[in-house]
Amino acid sequence: MKNNRFKMIAIIAIVAIISIFFIVGLIKMNNTDKSKTNDEKNEKVKIEITQEKSESEVILNVSSVEGLISISDEQIARMTDYDKKHVISVTEHLAINKGHKTNLATFEEAIKYEYEKGDISENSEDAFWNYVESHGGLDTWLRGNLDYCFGKKDGVYNLYEIINPDGEVSSNYTATKDGTYTFKIKDLLNYKEYKKTVDVIMEK
Repeated sequence: MKNNRFKMIAIIAIVAIISIFFIVGLIKMNNTDKSKTNDEKNEKVKIEITQEKSESEVILNVSSVEGLISISDEQIARMTDYDKKHVISVTEHLAINKGHKTNLATFEEAIKYEYEKGDISENSEDAFWNYVESHGGLDTWLRGNLDYCFGKKDGVYNLYEIINPDGEVSSNYTATKDGTYTFKIKDLLNYKEYKKTVDVIMEK
């Protein structure tokens, strides 16, 4: 009888220990999931908007965008061939999409497309890079892709686009009444979109 009682106590103790470990594990998993979610929500993109007020209007201006890619002429001059090839590899399909109304998503798809068009001799990276070298080299191809896809302002290629509250590609907007106004920042490289909203109160 005593043995049965001891066995029962031992079983209960083991079940309790297992339950504790299981609950602790769940808590850790939940905390991990929450931290991942928070990291995804708290993007490292900072958008600053200034307001210049007058009696009849407020001029809104996206004064800075941090966390998205900009490439200057000076940076290109300092790039290694490896860096140049990397930037070309992530922009080549964008240039083809813009010029030929295609929907390519990767460098591999871009190479295949150019092979099937007859631009390069075989469906391989080596054939693509040989073609680039014979058509002005890495610098010319890189600048061509960046200029065609993103344009250049003050010696800088911004790999993003600013859309003002009217839906126009512009970093400026003139508000003439109280309200909430939203600018959108489109990451043209990664197909993501960020928003920044400001409240405007007119001077009285």
